[in-house]
Amino acid sequence: MTWFVFLTGVISALQMFTLVFVLTQGGPFPLHAPDVVVHRIYRSGFGPQAFGMASALAVMLAVVLLVFKWPQLKLLRKQARHA
Repeated sequence: MTWFVFLTGVISALQMFTLVFVLTQGGPFPLHAPDVVVHRIYRSGFGPQAFGMASALAVMLAVVLLVFKWPQLKLLRKQARHA
């Protein structure tokens, strides 16, 4: 149970975009202090039009999320077989 809660919390923290964008728009001093990975991807893709950098960051985020999600999927698959 603890492992599930930990993984769910990490994945949720990595995907927090709406709260940062709506409340601060990446703004208060120091510059980009409330920045999270997904907001940085958005900013680099739509700010200076650096689509290559935004794509690379998105692929890296997908790999990190997959690394964190994989054990959770394996654990749930084991529990489903034994149920």
